[in-house]
Amino acid sequence: MIYFYSTYAKQYFERFVKNKDLVPLAANMDEVFNNIFDHSKSPVTGYIITQYYPKNNKLSFSVCDFGIGIPTSIITFDNEQEPDFEDWKAILKSLEKGFSINSTPRNRGFGLNNILEFTESSNGKLLIISNDGIVEKKAGDMYRSGSSDFNFSGTLIKVEVDLNTFEEKDETDQIFDF
Repeated sequence: MIYFYSTYAKQYFERFVKNKDLVPLAANMDEVFNNIFDHSKSPVTGYIITQYYPKNNKLSFSVCDFGIGIPTSIITFDNEQEPDFEDWKAILKSLEKGFSINSTPRNRGFGLNNILEFTESSNGKLLIISNDGIVEKKAGDMYRSGSSDFNFSGTLIKVEVDLNTFEEKDETDQIFDF
């Protein structure tokens, strides 16, 4: 069922946001789920909640798992990291373009960076909480990051986007003569 959620959400929200191409939204939801499947070792597939805010034409989705967390995954994979590598630094590392910890070759190093670029291009916000690290990024602003007062076992990713920035949907069928 989780594989179909992004398609279902895209189709559902298309009813409210006329003529906007929501394919990038669905693709980024899929990317978050692919990260859960590839890296989290979570006992559950993950949980997602989506919310549409009609007054300001924004949409958010939050995905949560109860796996080992981004920091543990990075430290386990990368033996060169110092043992006291702070969790928020690991989250920042995971957002770097090209950084990967043993994903499939076609996905390697693009997942979380794609989500970051998606939020930037859509005048959005990205929040990642994993273990005791927190990273928050608002489009056009610097990162806010640090340690939290609690330990969240797993990862929570919240993405908020401004649907006014999305491209218009192209409904025309193009026929190509060769």
